[in-house]
Amino acid sequence: MTFRTPGFGRRIGGGRSRVLIPTLVVLAVLLVLFLVFTAIYTDLLWYRSVGFSSVYTTQLRTKVLLFIGAGILMALVVGANMVTAYRLRPAYRPLSVEQQGLERYRSVIDPHRRLIGGGLLALLALLTGSSAAGQWRIWLAFMNRTPFGVKDPQFHKDISFFVFTYPFLRLILGYIFATVILSVLVSLVVHYLYGGLRLQGPGDKASPPARAHLSVLVGVFVLLKAVGYWFDRWGLAQSERGVVTGPSYTDVNAVLPAKTILAVIALICAALFLVNIVRRGMTLPGVGLALLVLSAILVGGFYPLLIQQFQVRPNEVDKESPYIGRNIVATRDAYNVAAAKVSEYNASTQLSPAQVKDDTTTLPNVRLLDPAVVSATYQQLQQIRGYYKFADPLDIDRYPTDGGALRDSVVAVRELAGPPQGDANWINSHLVYTHGFGFVAAPGNQVDAQGAPIFSEGGIPPKGVLNINQPRVYFGEQSTYYSIVGGTKTRELDYPDDKSASGQANNAYTGRGGVPVGSFLNRMLYSLRFKEKNLLLSGAINSQSKILYDRTPRERVEKAAPWLTVDGNPYPAVVGGRIVWIVDGYTTSDGYPYSEQTSLADATRDTNTVRPSVTAQSSDRINYIRNSVKATVDAYDGSVTLYGWDETDPVLKTWEKVFPGTVKPKSAISPELLAHLRYPEDLFKVQRRILSRYHVTNPQAFYSGQDFWQIPDDPTKEGFTEPPYYLSVKMPEQPAAGFSLTSTFVPKGRPNLAAYMAVDSVPTNSTYGQIRILQVPRGQVIAGPGQVQNTFQNNPTASQQLTLLAGKGSQVRFGNLLTLPLGGGFLYVEPVYVQASNGETYPLLKRVLVSFGDTIGFASTFQEALDQVLKGGSTALPSPNGSPQSGTLSDDVRKAIEAAGKAFTDGQEALKKQDWVAYGDAQKRLQAALDQLNKAQQAAAKKPATSPTPATSSSPAATPSVNPTVNPTATPKS
Repeated sequence: MTFRTPGFGRRIGGGRSRVLIPTLVVLAVLLVLFLVFTAIYTDLLWYRSVGFSSVYTTQLRTKVLLFIGAGILMALVVGANMVTAYRLRPAYRPLSVEQQGLERYRSVIDPHRRLIGGGLLALLALLTGSSAAGQWRIWLAFMNRTPFGVKDPQFHKDISFFVFTYPFLRLILGYIFATVILSVLVSLVVHYLYGGLRLQGPGDKASPPARAHLSVLVGVFVLLKAVGYWFDRWGLAQSERGVVTGPSYTDVNAVLPAKTILAVIALICAALFLVNIVRRGMTLPGVGLALLVLSAILVGGFYPLLIQQFQVRPNEVDKESPYIGRNIVATRDAYNVAAAKVSEYNASTQLSPAQVKDDTTTLPNVRLLDPAVVSATYQQLQQIRGYYKFADPLDIDRYPTDGGALRDSVVAVRELAGPPQGDANWINSHLVYTHGFGFVAAPGNQVDAQGAPIFSEGGIPPKGVLNINQPRVYFGEQSTYYSIVGGTKTRELDYPDDKSASGQANNAYTGRGGVPVGSFLNRMLYSLRFKEKNLLLSGAINSQSKILYDRTPRERVEKAAPWLTVDGNPYPAVVGGRIVWIVDGYTTSDGYPYSEQTSLADATRDTNTVRPSVTAQSSDRINYIRNSVKATVDAYDGSVTLYGWDETDPVLKTWEKVFPGTVKPKSAISPELLAHLRYPEDLFKVQRRILSRYHVTNPQAFYSGQDFWQIPDDPTKEGFTEPPYYLSVKMPEQPAAGFSLTSTFVPKGRPNLAAYMAVDSVPTNSTYGQIRILQVPRGQVIAGPGQVQNTFQNNPTASQQLTLLAGKGSQVRFGNLLTLPLGGGFLYVEPVYVQASNGETYPLLKRVLVSFGDTIGFASTFQEALDQVLKGGSTALPSPNGSPQSGTLSDDVRKAIEAAGKAFTDGQEALKKQDWVAYGDAQKRLQAALDQLNKAQQAAAKKPATSPTPATSSSPAATPSVNPTVNPTATPKS
């Protein structure tokens, strides 16, 4: 007997496919779940390592709840309407070409409608849940909101309503809107597919059940629109219709009533749609919808336009003045500049003998080291080996002198740049070259006879006055990759050591920071996280090993406090013998009513934000900011500590409720740490941007804008805003000079000086954070930074000497142009550096430019240049060792300059007389003098600045010594 088995092979193949596809789907789902678990668990391990696991679990729990809640709610509502529309399908459909075409689709979809519908709803739930989880900050802030204790002038609601509650209400309304709109769309598709809606054929185009269903949905949508109109009234607190942010005359007198009227009309329209459930026909809903649209056009659009054009525009200053006044008050409060003191400063251009005596005795030791220029100098003199690196720009802090007084210092951390070129394998990159070593500091107002910094701390091992007992830097601005540390072997390169047979000292990390990777599970998970098989297979990792990652100070603070906006420029300090990074944290909002919004990125962008060690801020728009937190990151073990700084800030209080116990009180800051805190740069930049306009408090004057200022461009780098500078300055009526953050203003569209701004940056002062502005009278013209820089470069004497300094093979670099109030006027100081262009030397301070009024000083020391400006009437500024600041050029350099100057003068005289023979001889002598000057400068640059100085070569073999002596008592030149 023969059996026919047609299609047997196909059936077997089809069976295999039916098994294989679900198996692959299950495996793919398991793989995705395992990857999600890997990301979540390794993040949890990181948070546990820094003691902030509650921050992560709170975030995770909130995200999961929002994901599930929003996703399920969306899927349930849309799914319920999908099922309702299917069940309300007509039992009989009229024959038509349209229905015949739809029948083909129905025959394909019907057998799989549950699978298709379930898949679409699952995808919708996934997208909705993901979106909602990303809004966890809004939810937690609303649930833990703290009153501001201040009410807005229009709606008389507490400011917290607009900062915390209103964003949450808008978020909820937005999701409900999206749910209803998707329900309407899904219902339309199902009703049309199954004949409840028809586009062709005689009779009604919609069946009664379909009409009733869609009427309910559209009625709910219109009802939500009524709620939206009511919410829009509160949204006027951020209106941009008028001259400034906030409800304007038109908003208050036209838009606000219009929104109320539209809300009532929308309620009526919603009722008409709901009535249509029991009435056949679309007359009532159609009338209601037409009324709503017409009202939105006439009442919501045309009426406010008429008010604006015919009532406000002809008398705008009078109509808008009360509302401009509200904006001024709110903006100054929101940016914390309401207490800024603006005083008239009738700047003088000449000093009397009495002023010379009084003011120069209190003139601080001006910082001549520019952190943006001398980074290369630090790199050459203190790098030690090519695998170390310093920040660019460097940082400024205060450290005590031998006498105990604090002095502005230029500081840096010797961080690890990575293995030498050609040696960057996995072992070296992640297990050997794991950390930097040491801290370098030099007084900002002193250099040696060659123009190099006089280091008060430096070398390897560290030597100096700071008593550092833990110089290792495992966490720093250059630590952008992971390292495997610790373990049973001292595998890590600690520092170069000539006494060791291997030429280096090794170390094994023993800090508490880091995640253990001794177990197989952790190694496997981190191998997946970093996509690196060696983490799993390498025998160099043992049971005691730890992995360090997310190691930069900003990263660690941002993860420990995800509700903070972090300053772009953390700075190092030595506290308790350890190196710590200090990071300023800001609480911000974009919901403060009536306050002017500004872009955080635009407000903080300047010359320094394009440099490697400064992180540019995001483009978020804000209208409220406080420096609420001071954070520290230990450079050795990576521990993060948050201190409440502005403890009155309601936003800080809100987040302290969300993450209790994560922020320590201000009283917990040790005196040693407190001495190194300072007024933050990014906050100051935002505030100076605001004060460039909001120093004007009269609404009529604000409207005219004639007294607005702007921040000048950096005179030493075109196309960038001038950065603020940390200086020790003495403002009028202050008894002594104090550490301050300073900036200048120029009139809008003009280059002359308009005002000078300084904020007290000494945290132990009762006046810390006090902003003082010296405003130059409008009728007085005082040169601004750009004009002073132009004068410096075009002054005949200065330009001639600058030309000589920039001889063959050398380059002149201008340092930061500093501005200081002095004797009722303004003193400008600019260091001038010379650097040979052969790549082996570094910038050395050779000259100082000083300007007061119309007088310019140009000399090898600040004291000499100041004497030239003040006609020798200044009091010599004492150096740290008690002797007057002095210092001269080497004899060879001075002789070369004199010879070049004489040759140049002789050449000009010969040129006037058209004596070409004498002119040619003078040019030969000038070239010879410049060549001699270049040789003398190169010899001076190669001469050790401290005793001894490390070699400038990056090659390890080229370094004769790794212990450059710190000599704080060397005779300085300032």
